[in-house]
Amino acid sequence: SVVPALDAALGIGMSEDELLPYLLAMREYMPPEHAAFIDALERGPRLREAVRRANDDALTAAYDRCVSALVAFRKLHFELAFTYVRQWDSRKDDEIQGTGGTPFMPYLRKHRRTTHEALIDARTRGGADEGAA
Repeated sequence: SVVPALDAALGIGMSEDELLPYLLAMREYMPPEHAAFIDALERGPRLREAVRRANDDALTAAYDRCVSALVAFRKLHFELAFTYVRQWDSRKDDEIQGTGGTPFMPYLRKHRRTTHEALIDARTRGGADEGAA
């Protein structure tokens, strides 16, 4: 529940793809209060847009630090999945199934990129390590 709540709070949206039904179905396994909290965060108000509209350098920097921390978490998650799972399998990335039958490496890569793209300040975006692996 923590990472989906952070995504919702920071305005890091889920993309419309094959993973979306799985991510939404995961909420059925959360405590109902957690799922309701995430739903409320997604309904708004939108933190990312409020930070952008405020046009305040300190507020933007604070928001970008939060997003950068989530990028770092997703980068580490990707690296751990590669180290302990992916590197030992000779199949193509999209042929290896992870939790819920998802092709986990492309999705982990995509989540990391999408999170990185949520950075507001272009200087932060250029300096943050998206982890191109």
